[in-house]
Amino acid sequence: MSRLRDKPSCDICHIIYDKKNEDPPCDKCIPETLPENKDALKVYLLVKNQLILTGFGDIVDISFAAIDIVLNLFEIQNKRNVFLKVVTLARHFIDVDRKKESETK
Repeated sequence: MSRLRDKPSCDICHIIYDKKNEDPPCDKCIPETLPENKDALKVYLLVKNQLILTGFGDIVDISFAAIDIVLNLFEIQNKRNVFLKVVTLARHFIDVDRKKESETK
């Protein structure tokens, strides 16, 4: 799962491949997921960098407003369920980062 977190955003990937005059490998980049999780994954990939930080740069949480904007922009059905899945996924990666950070101290 950490590979998902470390992937560049879709926008950046499209810019990179546009410069190469190639189509981006979206079908290979985005991991296989259950059909009921596809919307949550799509939203997460768009908002994964929209984080709330402390004054010292520590991550507090993902921006709920950013998730809401994307849910509405893409007219996602079952917004509440998808919202909760995105928050769960983001918090998983935030916890992974915190554990890695505490191990290096």
